[in-house]
Amino acid sequence: MGRILVMEDDPTAQKILQSMLESLGHEVLLARNGVEGIRKALIHYPEVMTMDLEMPYMNGYQTLRILNLIGISTPVVMISESAGLDRALNLFHQVAAASSKTGLRAELPAALNKALAQAKTPKQDLDFPLGQPEIARLVTEEDRKRLLVVDDDPDTLAGVAVILEQTGLYDVFTAGGGQEALFKAAVLNPDLIVCDVMMPHIDGITLAQILYTLGRPLPIVYLSTNTQETMVKQAMKLDSVRGYWFKQDIMTRMAEFLGKVEEWTDTTPQEKNRLLNLYREIDLDKLTTSGRELGLFSAEARP
Repeated sequence: MGRILVMEDDPTAQKILQSMLESLGHEVLLARNGVEGIRKALIHYPEVMTMDLEMPYMNGYQTLRILNLIGISTPVVMISESAGLDRALNLFHQVAAASSKTGLRAELPAALNKALAQAKTPKQDLDFPLGQPEIARLVTEEDRKRLLVVDDDPDTLAGVAVILEQTGLYDVFTAGGGQEALFKAAVLNPDLIVCDVMMPHIDGITLAQILYTLGRPLPIVYLSTNTQETMVKQAMKLDSVRGYWFKQDIMTRMAEFLGKVEEWTDTTPQEKNRLLNLYREIDLDKLTTSGRELGLFSAEARP
């Protein structure tokens, strides 16, 4: 039978689902929230996932959005008493079926069979392959640190990349948006991501949140024209975020900026292990934001 990953924050509902699925002959994996569920999906390759729509901190919609962004197409059975089930079925292609919690015993077997019928091995399916020059730099023997510069404005992207390349200290890669950055960050494992905050689709804070969800503590420094103190505090919530630099200061304080980049990339093995250990533990409070239109998670979503 299949391997089923159950994402459910309520322990009683978890036990009911586990008992039902195991009685049908399935192997069952349990996750208490969306972050844990995504990490287990990447490790264990379930054939199907069941997902509670109303999980705290990171609800079903947010979890599905991340699965879409990282190209995981495992079929999902959505479980809820909410009228939002129809919306989930229409918005996300991997939602194969739905079941109410009160009608689990009657509805779940058919929903599960429908999901299993379309099950495929999870895959990465992003459209941002590395170009040949980038691949060539990946296989060189030069012992230089890798930087990934991310900005949706082509002029800013090129300008920052040139400033960093001219130092001769780094291999500089670029991404024109958050989704491309997510793909390249996973492939390149950069020593530092220099990232715009305000970007469409995946803003800089969302990028850091997704990397946290994936357990990837890649150092990030933000670039922005926004000078609001609340923005700075929000951007610095995650442990891998090293700093925040205003774009308008780069040219006038270039030597200082380049000095900070050297500092941000000077990560000792002990510091890397410390960050890795911090990201192994799931602290959902680090994902909540002040409610601004940035990031995936807002304080208002908490129970």
